[in-house]
Amino acid sequence: PQEAIQVAQKKRHLSLTDPQLEMREFRLESYQRVFTYLQQLSEQPEAMDGVAFYPDQVIGNPHQCLRLLLHHCGVQDPSWLVIRNFVHFLDVQLRDSEKSVFCNP
Repeated sequence: PQEAIQVAQKKRHLSLTDPQLEMREFRLESYQRVFTYLQQLSEQPEAMDGVAFYPDQVIGNPHQCLRLLLHHCGVQDPSWLVIRNFVHFLDVQLRDSEKSVFCNP
């Protein structure tokens, strides 16, 4: 993942052989949910109570998403598997909080 960020910063257009977060993965509901919340946390942490996730809406791009995931996952140089596990874990937690009467009245 770190290599993907470095390559994206150097190149204007990525090729299919460049390491990157795949578009199909980025568009998954789990990645979009996690990206939505992490983006809000990074931009306006005081407004986290007002975050709204819309499952049918794709926001951002894979490069932005990967940068946020790398920043927040807590591992210095994570593998793609660590990133996927982080997304899965956080997605489950966020889904539960969205359903909770205590977090989402």
